[in-house]
Amino acid sequence: MFLEHAKGLAIKNDSLLDLETAQKKMLDELVAAEAKALADKYYDTAAEPEIVERVRYTISTFSELIRRGGEISPALNAPEQVENLFPRYKSLPTIQSQIKQIADNTNG
Repeated sequence: MFLEHAKGLAIKNDSLLDLETAQKKMLDELVAAEAKALADKYYDTAAEPEIVERVRYTISTFSELIRRGGEISPALNAPEQVENLFPRYKSLPTIQSQIKQIADNTNG
């Protein structure tokens, strides 16, 4: 979305490429941090790079499916507590990351 907005502002092509590169790098770092946090939380051998990379690949695959309009849902007979673990696709932008965030102390 950010890149489309930047293109709409008619930013020079070289600046646009710099923005695109920086955005991809930031996204890769975010996915890597999320994958590490999930591996640490759910796997005993989370320090193994293969496990972190598998989680990272899974995140990338699911995000691509969701971006294309796919939805992952629980089984029809799943208990309510399992259903509550699945995202509400209408409120995806409101989902918070589970990794620690830097606090915003700019209360102006």
